[in-house]
Amino acid sequence: MQLADDHLLNAELRIFALIRLGIDDNERISKILSYTISTVYTYKARAKKRSIYPSEEFEQRVQAIRVT
Repeated sequence: MQLADDHLLNAELRIFALIRLGIDDNERISKILSYTISTVYTYKARAKKRSIYPSEEFEQRVQAIRVT
């Protein structure tokens, strides 16, 4: 996924950016982004559902993303 230069990250990308940085606790993510815990959970669940990887591997796969 690539954003145009003048676009900000949406809520889902903000959450996964934090996961990529190693912050995977829903409560901590919710505090950092000023979202409710249920909002964080919902975005993560939606993304996991769309993923080709099993839910158990999803966050590990996000952390393993390498930017080129």
